[in-house]
Amino acid sequence: VLHAALSRLGCEINVHPVLLTGERRPDFLVQDAQPFFLEAAVVSDESAQQRSAHRRMNSVYDALNQLQSPDFLIGLELHGTPATPPPARALRDFLEKKIAALDYDALRNAFENSGDLDCAPRWRYEHAGWVIDFFPIPKSPETRGDTNVRPVAAFVEGATWRIGCAPFRDTLKKKAGKYGQFDVPFIVAVNSMDHADDIDVRDALFGQECIEATVSERGTSEGQTRMRNGIWLGPRGTRNTRLSAVLAVFGLNHSNVARVPVRLYKNPWAAKPYEGALCRFPHLADQGGRMVDFPGVGLGEVLGLPAGWPAQPTHVTES
Repeated sequence: VLHAALSRLGCEINVHPVLLTGERRPDFLVQDAQPFFLEAAVVSDESAQQRSAHRRMNSVYDALNQLQSPDFLIGLELHGTPATPPPARALRDFLEKKIAALDYDALRNAFENSGDLDCAPRWRYEHAGWVIDFFPIPKSPETRGDTNVRPVAAFVEGATWRIGCAPFRDTLKKKAGKYGQFDVPFIVAVNSMDHADDIDVRDALFGQECIEATVSERGTSEGQTRMRNGIWLGPRGTRNTRLSAVLAVFGLNHSNVARVPVRLYKNPWAAKPYEGALCRFPHLADQGGRMVDFPGVGLGEVLGLPAGWPAQPTHVTES
């Protein structure tokens, strides 16, 4: 996704460029009006066991997207995680039999009359601690019969705790010092997979918000401030100045690329300040000594995707 977005922004990308040290290679050297290095990372509060389970789940999603379903999209309501790899072929056979028995016109009318997903039948599939309730979603008349539209369209998962700022802080700390000093800006792009938000990123970068109480002979006063535990602002002042900016994407997955929130956070104390194509996204930057939010375009707009993608297909005209 990063490679595609940078290309659409008019940048040239060198993948895994060789550094002068000849050792570790960052993910991208991006040639823009101002060249910069870009490193990608995923932030998650998952255990190693949970990550392995999700890899098994992702392999199943890839297999399901090979399902031939000209009239229906497929939704999934998920419970638990699989202890062993689910059989992709058996899942596809299961769904193909269920889909073949559906009446498109009847279900389409039911959707239009009810306006929600409750009218769709549920088909339960269980495997090694993973319970999936599949449900069909009739395609629009315009896309009916189009097998180029990925069939997996919607996910409903159980509630999880918010990730907080600690995993962000730990990941960025490792990335900030991984390659040493650069002579151009260095940016880390992070995809948060566990319900983090803008507050968590700001806390990780600038320190957690807190209330500071001052006691004196005149009484007690309180004010809002930040703890000195951020990536960029620590107990001894500014630090990690080699990290020019952080591009945060909140919960990016294959079904929400067109609408996932994204924001660039620029380091006001960066040794190599960044100005470039990524500033087209919404961003937080210093202006006159204070941090200001600037509007921008969404990731879906940069990639040329309609708001309803993937249910609403993208039509590309070749010249």
